[in-house]
Amino acid sequence: MGIFLGKRKSNLLKKLVAPVVLSSSLFSSANAMYHSWKMEEEGVGFVFNDKSNILWINGIGEKRHLCDNNKKMVKLINDKISKLNNNNEGIEIRFAKKGIIGIKNFSFCEIKKLKKISFPDGFENIEGEVFRDCSELEEINFPKKMDTLHCVVSECKKLKRIVLPEFKKIDINFSGCKGLEVVKFPKTTGRFLFGSWQSTFANCCNLREIINFPTISAQTYAYVILGDTFRNCKKLNKIEIKSNVKLGLSETFVGCESAHDIYVENVANADGGSFYGCANLTALTLKLHSDVTTSRPCVCKEYLHTPNLISINIERMGN
Repeated sequence: MGIFLGKRKSNLLKKLVAPVVLSSSLFSSANAMYHSWKMEEEGVGFVFNDKSNILWINGIGEKRHLCDNNKKMVKLINDKISKLNNNNEGIEIRFAKKGIIGIKNFSFCEIKKLKKISFPDGFENIEGEVFRDCSELEEINFPKKMDTLHCVVSECKKLKRIVLPEFKKIDINFSGCKGLEVVKFPKTTGRFLFGSWQSTFANCCNLREIINFPTISAQTYAYVILGDTFRNCKKLNKIEIKSNVKLGLSETFVGCESAHDIYVENVANADGGSFYGCANLTALTLKLHSDVTTSRPCVCKEYLHTPNLISINIERMGN
């Protein structure tokens, strides 16, 4: 590992390079000096300049993924950026167009000042708790197309809008993103592998629109419990879930106080508590899976706690 940190020398480098302190005549404001810092680790290069507040990440040599064995490195990056970030502003992460093609179980949550991150076209997959607890994160720019997006973007409280790429497989968690207002899926989608995270939009209390919400696709699970997927989505006024697999509802829509119309396909089981606190719900449609033998899967008006409900429509798929 080579680290350029003031006068400290790295014993791991054969060729020593001095820290780069950029000229005040070229990079100065109000007599402030700007500094550059860079590091190489396991075929990945990192360069940060505190004038632009941009951290560049690039692969060195063969194409590779950022993996979970880089956790200590992320902490080190965070420590050094904190010292160099003169204006205490948020930083941006950008990936070079070549070298890094994906992220696997690599988290940026240690980088507390992360404000924006951009992925270039050609980035293939993002997997794991990549953006968990990035409390200052305001913007994520995905590439136009990806193979797999299976990740956690939870507790990013300043994130307001997400535009997702075209994908072959996706399963993503936005729980606790309290500032999130709009999530836009692409019109053309691959397999929506819903179910790994049972709280996909839970506590997104300002979420008002989900555009092009895709059909939940067949996967390794024969039966998907939606859990508290939409809990406390207080501003969603219409929720429509289409599915190719059996679904179980359990506290799924609790606290959706603005929802007036809820539609769910392939329901195998639902309990009345799934709709608790849906004070403005007037229309509920549940399309039952063909294997369900009962006409009303544990749902009836007197147990729904929805005082304004006018219409309950429970029928089999295909009707």
